[in-house]
Amino acid sequence: MENHQFERLHHEIVELREHSDQRFERLHHEIVELREHSDQRFERLLHEIVELREHTDNGLRELREHTDAGLEDLRGDVRDLREYTDGGLRGLREEVRGWVDDARRHFQILAEDLRSDMRLLAEGLVAVNERLDRVETRLEDKMDRGFADTQVLIRSSYRDLDRRVTTLEGSAPS
Repeated sequence: MENHQFERLHHEIVELREHSDQRFERLHHEIVELREHSDQRFERLLHEIVELREHTDNGLRELREHTDAGLEDLRGDVRDLREYTDGGLRGLREEVRGWVDDARRHFQILAEDLRSDMRLLAEGLVAVNERLDRVETRLEDKMDRGFADTQVLIRSSYRDLDRRVTTLEGSAPS
């Protein structure tokens, strides 16, 4: 039995080896397929990554170009606005300066007219004062003459009255 056991054992070993070889072949084949499949997936992923990177780079480039163009437009607009504002401010300064000069001239004319009117008023006041002085002098003279005439009349009337009273007193019985 020993021999028979040995053969059987040998036969089991051979079967096991064949079975192992078959399994090994299948595993090797599965590993090769898996490796090929992994390599394909890796290649696809790598290709997708490259495409995504190119797409991203293109998008960023376009965004940069668009942003640069927008910034350049904005700079131009700011320059235009600055020039417009500076021009407007220059014009406004000149206009205000003109208004101030006109107002100054107008004020000087008004001030000269006012001085002239004040001179005329002062001359008129002097003339009125002189006239009032003359009227006052004439009134004082008239009043003095009137008082003098009244005093003469009163004295004359008093003398006549005194004479009449004296006459009446002299003719009255005592």
